[in-house]
Amino acid sequence: MKKRILFIGHYANRTGAPIVLLNFLKWLKSNTQEQFELIVGRGKGLIEDYEAICPTTHLGLDAESLYEKIIRKITGKTKLERLNLARFCNQKHIGLIYSNTIVNGDILELISKSNIPIISHIHEMELTWRLGKENAQKTVKYSKEFISASESVSKFLTDKLGVKSDKITKVYEFIEPVVLSDEDYKRKRIDVRKSLKVSDDDILVVSSGTVDLRKGADLFIQVAFKALKKRPNLKFVWVGMYNDEWLRHLTAIDAHNLGISDSVQFTGEKTNPIDYFASADIFLMTSREDPFPLVNLENASLGNPIICFDKSGGSSELVGDDGGCVVPYLDVEKMAAAVVYLADNPFLRSEYGKNIRKRVIDNFTVDKQAPIIYNIIKKYL
Repeated sequence: MKKRILFIGHYANRTGAPIVLLNFLKWLKSNTQEQFELIVGRGKGLIEDYEAICPTTHLGLDAESLYEKIIRKITGKTKLERLNLARFCNQKHIGLIYSNTIVNGDILELISKSNIPIISHIHEMELTWRLGKENAQKTVKYSKEFISASESVSKFLTDKLGVKSDKITKVYEFIEPVVLSDEDYKRKRIDVRKSLKVSDDDILVVSSGTVDLRKGADLFIQVAFKALKKRPNLKFVWVGMYNDEWLRHLTAIDAHNLGISDSVQFTGEKTNPIDYFASADIFLMTSREDPFPLVNLENASLGNPIICFDKSGGSSELVGDDGGCVVPYLDVEKMAAAVVYLADNPFLRSEYGKNIRKRVIDNFTVDKQAPIIYNIIKKYL
């Protein structure tokens, strides 16, 4: 019997790493004869999408019910330990484990008893490691080979975790390119800008992601304040969910006290973020740390130039010197100056947008990157 692949995801929410995994599983099903299934630890947003592709087991590790607490006290074992994943792998004729994160160390430790080779696809960097060093070290211990989401992730693995470079293959994150007809593009742009009360004469600067400190939501406010002092017809919009009620109120207070509430909006989570990207003139990436954000790729595929910080992850690797502006780490003065500079130069915005769009289409699509991953997988089957 041909061996199967077991993919393990940590979350099934609609964020970068789970979406990359979803796109790869779609490609694998359409382009190969491999048999595979998926285990997901937490989250539910993508479960139905996963189930439409392959058998999917949800471990439900988000919270411990009263029943599970009682069983843990009786047995002395956690829910994860009671699942006996090593036996699960043997029963399913699993020949390869593909773990889609650095934070599956506890799961990999249990599965390691089955002596099945493990590949870990790493989409995280130092902050995640600092918040769970023991878990990350287990991932390193039990993984035979690593895939990194960017050059910045590769450097993190070698410098912080001591992984040998010959065990790492860099495979940049990838997307299905955003393709809109001219008519759709214009319609989305008109409709969204109208809903945001952004005029045709305004320059719309969009950011996107979970509203938190890692993504730089506080820095977004500071950049907006400094840029608006030089160019009042800028509008700043952040598309993404709040994880932190404290930060939700703090950003509102900051915007009010700085007198920019009329020019800065946080929309919350949207089911149609692409519509907002289509309405943008500039995409602003304020993350302190981000391995290789998919929102960058989505905006680039729409021709939006990107402004980002250096030393913050893979954003600068995408932008380069002709796809937008890379400014010194956390230098909000220079980031604001870059916003104003691009706002004042529509021809340059257009040229940067064309350059970065071509870069994404040529390099960072599912069809370009998925075969690289599959070639790694085939070595073990």
